[in-house]
Amino acid sequence: MKKIISNLFLITGILLSISVFGQIGIGSPVPRGALDINKKDGDKYSYDMGLVLPTNDTAAKIKNAVPNASVAPGTIFYDSTKDCIRLRQIPDWSDCLTAIETVPSGEVTTLVCGTPIISGTFAAEVNSYGTFTIKYTGANGKSYPTLNVESMSVTGLKATLAAGYFQTDGELTFVVSGIPAAAGNAIFVIIIGGKNCVVMVPVSAKPSIAALNPGRNFKAKRIPEDKILIIRKDKKNISI
Repeated sequence: MKKIISNLFLITGILLSISVFGQIGIGSPVPRGALDINKKDGDKYSYDMGLVLPTNDTAAKIKNAVPNASVAPGTIFYDSTKDCIRLRQIPDWSDCLTAIETVPSGEVTTLVCGTPIISGTFAAEVNSYGTFTIKYTGANGKSYPTLNVESMSVTGLKATLAAGYFQTDGELTFVVSGIPAAAGNAIFVIIIGGKNCVVMVPVSAKPSIAALNPGRNFKAKRIPEDKILIIRKDKKNISI
């Protein structure tokens, strides 16, 4: 009986907090907006507590309460993977509204560079382009910054990694471009997630003209004698 009476008082209190303009106040006698949520502490109203948003690890799991309806624009939730608040806009979810990290703080347990996946063609003194991919394990899900690494040993190449977020285990793909100074191994020292390792990208010798133009036969042409320009030193005139 006491529980029923208590619930009735609670419902009555909520109803009394709804003004004629449709404003709702929970723990607030005079709603200061469409919805005003606060905490009553004895005879006083406390405004020292925050609002805990719905939490999920991906925006794809957020649903509309109406069956088969799309998520309404203006919906917000806390993304536990990206560690930030996200807003539903048209046509899709926003990225982080506010970044809690002042600097990227992603960390990994291991960084595997010994067996990179390399694609593309790298040749000495030739404009080269490709990628290499390395793996990592045991990450904390935090962010990592854009990374630009200049090649060593064989100079002239630069590897670039776009900023992003670590998963628990995953891969990092660097875009490599430039003109290698010579043949050999271009060495990239990768420092990220609190770990470091070395990636070696093979650079082949400068290709010949024939290799650059396969299928074409380059031969020196003989100039007919009647087309040779003869300049006589003993005379000012020129004969052909």
